[in-house]
Amino acid sequence: DLELSAWSWVDEIDDPEEDPINASDLISAYRLNFPVHQSPEWKCKKNCRSNPRCYYGLGELQWLEPPASEDAASAAAASTSDEEEEDVSLERRVPNMPVGLKNLGNTCYVNSFLQIWFHNVPFREALYKWDPHQDPVEALNVSIREASDRYRPESKVASLQALFAMMEFTNRKAVDPNDFIAKLGLDPQVQQDAAEFSKLFISLLESSLSSQGCKQVQSIVQDQFRGKYAYVTRCQKCLIESRNSTYFYELDLALQGQKTLINCLEDFLKEEKLEGDNQYYCGSCESKQDASRCVRLSELPPVLNLQLNRFIFDMQTGRKKKLNSFVQFPEVLDMSSYLRQPASDKNNYHLTGVLMHVGAEANHGHYIAHIQEATTGQWFKFSDADVEKLLGRNPKLGAENDPLAVTASSHHQNGNSGGDNKRTPNGGVPKGSKLAKGNQGSNNAYMLVYTSAAALSSIRARPKLEEGEAPSKRPRRSAKPKPDEGPLPPYLKAYIEQDRRLLEEEIKEQVKQKQTKLKEQVSLRAKMKAIYQRLPFGDGEAKFEFIPNEWLTHYFVNPTTVKPINVSATICVHGNLDLNKIQDVKAVSASVADELFKEANNKEEEENPRLNQDSLCEKCVRNRCRTMKLARSIGTDSKVINELLKSNNAPEEESDDEELYWIGKNTLKKWRTYAREYLFDLIRREDQEYADKSVKQQPRLSLAEVQSKLSKVGTDVIVSSSSKSEEESEAAPSNGTNGHHASSDEFFNYDIICLHGNLSIFESGRRLVSGEVWRKISHYFPKARTFPKSSPLCHKCLANHDKAKSAAEAKKEVANSQKNSLGDILNERNRPSWSRASLHKVYLIPRTFVHEWRNFIRNPIGYEQVMLIPNETLLCLHGGLIYPLDLDTESDYESVDAWKDFEKKRVYMVSEEEWSILKENFEVDQEISVVRNKNVHNARGELLSSEPPVCDECLAKRCKEEEEEQLDYKNVTVYIRRLTGGEVPPKYDPLDPDFDCLANGSHGTKRPKLGNGVNGNNGHCHGSNSDFVRRSNRRQKVRGEREFTVSSDMKLKDFKVKIMEAFKVAPFDQNLFLNGLHLTDSSKTLGELKVLPKSLIYLRADEPNPGASAMMEPDDGWLMQHPEEGFKGTGLLEGS
Repeated sequence: DLELSAWSWVDEIDDPEEDPINASDLISAYRLNFPVHQSPEWKCKKNCRSNPRCYYGLGELQWLEPPASEDAASAAAASTSDEEEEDVSLERRVPNMPVGLKNLGNTCYVNSFLQIWFHNVPFREALYKWDPHQDPVEALNVSIREASDRYRPESKVASLQALFAMMEFTNRKAVDPNDFIAKLGLDPQVQQDAAEFSKLFISLLESSLSSQGCKQVQSIVQDQFRGKYAYVTRCQKCLIESRNSTYFYELDLALQGQKTLINCLEDFLKEEKLEGDNQYYCGSCESKQDASRCVRLSELPPVLNLQLNRFIFDMQTGRKKKLNSFVQFPEVLDMSSYLRQPASDKNNYHLTGVLMHVGAEANHGHYIAHIQEATTGQWFKFSDADVEKLLGRNPKLGAENDPLAVTASSHHQNGNSGGDNKRTPNGGVPKGSKLAKGNQGSNNAYMLVYTSAAALSSIRARPKLEEGEAPSKRPRRSAKPKPDEGPLPPYLKAYIEQDRRLLEEEIKEQVKQKQTKLKEQVSLRAKMKAIYQRLPFGDGEAKFEFIPNEWLTHYFVNPTTVKPINVSATICVHGNLDLNKIQDVKAVSASVADELFKEANNKEEEENPRLNQDSLCEKCVRNRCRTMKLARSIGTDSKVINELLKSNNAPEEESDDEELYWIGKNTLKKWRTYAREYLFDLIRREDQEYADKSVKQQPRLSLAEVQSKLSKVGTDVIVSSSSKSEEESEAAPSNGTNGHHASSDEFFNYDIICLHGNLSIFESGRRLVSGEVWRKISHYFPKARTFPKSSPLCHKCLANHDKAKSAAEAKKEVANSQKNSLGDILNERNRPSWSRASLHKVYLIPRTFVHEWRNFIRNPIGYEQVMLIPNETLLCLHGGLIYPLDLDTESDYESVDAWKDFEKKRVYMVSEEEWSILKENFEVDQEISVVRNKNVHNARGELLSSEPPVCDECLAKRCKEEEEEQLDYKNVTVYIRRLTGGEVPPKYDPLDPDFDCLANGSHGTKRPKLGNGVNGNNGHCHGSNSDFVRRSNRRQKVRGEREFTVSSDMKLKDFKVKIMEAFKVAPFDQNLFLNGLHLTDSSKTLGELKVLPKSLIYLRADEPNPGASAMMEPDDGWLMQHPEEGFKGTGLLEGS
């Protein structure tokens, strides 16, 4: 073993204190004779920290292994920079591929709709014809007139026009939609409802285009997306139909419970019966009649948007959730039957777009679009900036991988495997299901875009017709986009050309930078390889230096950011290389070290030291040698001592002439540890002396710097401002510690030395050992106290022991006497209670006194004797009692069998006989009595009075403080009881233990009576009832009741969520009642609502009315839903 061989020379040292240590011993101790480990000849698993000549694993491999190609070298050069730059050339657009849109955070929902609208050719071309001079905002844009190549759009429509132009004619792979997002005022970090965004933006665009003079531009939204349907109500008596027509831009189809798109359409158009309570008022019959109601499609747009309502509100959880139902939809959709018209290309629709939300939850996930390019018929997948072709003749549409998806079995375990929530990990066909021919399927699709066959034929035939040729059924391939040949206005053409020039300039600049980096990398590689190969010093080389491992590793990994070399952390207190830090440095050639220090910009004026071959510390090596010799000596002596102790187990029985010594039993077990600590303390004191000398010899070195040096070697010595004299150093070890400065309270023979420095009087902690054993142990502690067998015991400890024994006997006698005379108070027996009619007078004492007195009686040695009954603690500053005389419930001062809350029951009641005994045994600062006054009567019965009387003002103050204390709690229990059927919350009943008491009359709760039983009376009496029965504090749960753990700072709205999880009642359907009061303010905390621990709260749930939807007027049920909160304040709800 190399480590053992480094210290093999220690066996030749007899006296580690005096024997000389030569240079070869120092070299061996610092492991500088270990073999050299260097790449590529030597391959360690990792860098050998124990070997200062192991240079493997310092990050050198990247410089030694040549790159496979020039590209690899270029990549390596790029990796040396702190921030890896993007390859601009990779941003170049691929021919015949559409462009993507960059995600600005959570804008994927906007990107998916922008791609759908962009690939609508008539819509895109009409937008190119939009005239900025006819827009009230863009007409003021001076960038159109001043410099066309610096055009910057100002309005929302202008930004969309510029974005579409970039998407069609740019040379970039992906376009940044930041300007468009900013114009709409959307927060890029917040994901919004995609369907709501589509509705709002189409409405905004329709309004913004109304100012255009060109009819094609003005009506493009209506021409492409607007359809018409009617709500038809037919009276079953007169058979007259009532029609209410309206326009739509997309059809909202219910997805829950449906399996195919045809099912969704039939459900949307199905006939509804209006009967019974939901009868329809017929104007012709002038009465309510049975009727039927349905939706009838009148006109369909060229582009039919079908919205699948995947996101619904869950009544049980109170949150929006996603339906992961799998739905099939046809590639060709014939709408003729729904229009009641003959089949035609106008009513025959082809699937051209599928918008998907990939993710299990409504508020998280990613939006992706599958879109067919109208001119070529090729399908593409658009996922923000990533665009790829969907290969194959029949690509799978709407099927996308969900990284957060789980298997059907795990959904079953989570309770989400219902028939309307089946899903698969890849969004494809579930197991056991089969797609019909010509159909696609998805559990992620939320919008389907269909384009009529007539519109598609018109788009694909347009280029051919312009050339005078007949329309072709086969879609043409799109050529490379050229803005000069396109329908763009001049300012947009210049805008595109400017972007193309910028891209080319960026690519050229990056190529130039790469070439420069490559040259620098080749030069750097040669330099680093040469430095590493020269790093080791030879066996015959006399000069070398030490460099920290951490610095070398950082240098070889990233030589572009070189830090100064700092070896101060590896310097010992003697100013040399710390032997314990040898694993943190490497010994390198002196010539290489000079180059590294120069490159690291180390300056001489910084006084940053350098460690070389002359920095090997003899003192540190000698101290390690002393430690090793001590360990070996202890091991040998320990075996001898154990044998001697076994052969002489009872030295006390030897003759008086035998040489015996006292030693502590615990010391005998730990003497090896104490011996090591003694040596460590000695080394610390030597280091302190060396540091004191350093302060004298180097006045510029501050005490803080010296202390820092000491801390680096692991010592806690405090350096004094002036070094001690030799006499002080010799006298420093006291008799109490035997010259052993242990870090803890334990030291050699501490367990037999008393506080006075003499032999302890307790013989159980010591034993006698032979002289031979004593000499072997004590030679490790030269200044240890010696206690022969004849050593006298400490006379001071003997005297104190006798006094303590007498005092303990006296306390036991007092405790036995008081126990016999006051046994009922001690054992809580025969306590006075006002429920006994014979009781006339009692006295009050603090319960704290009773608690302390009982502790003393049960353990008179461990507790102090109680001398005073502090009754003044029950009185206020005015001298009045601050506790009420209230017998409606268990009072504060009445004795109880189950005393659980000591703080709330601060008063204890004793009989007249017990009071007499208490006055004989204890000092009393104030007498407090309570008397039943039989001569006073009122509606509440007999009254009580106290002396001194109750202070109404202070009592009210104390009750208020206690109320505030009670309303500040953490993790306590409250109870919720659900009312069923026709049950109603019970009215306020002050005698019902289910209700809680708080001093707050404004809320209808019970108030403590101040003085008389009637509130506000000035007498200091309380009502009494001869047949009073104490109520139990133990709460019994009933059926339909549940426990909840709450805190006073929990808001009511958060508490309602917990109730919802237990009772499956939505928060807005919960009616909570406490003490007869309806808790309505959900923004308040439970403490503010006066909810106490163990409160009982009644829950009444509002049941939904199943007929409510059927009773709505026709217009109420078909209007567009209100915008979400997230779009308030954005440009979607403003003008252009």
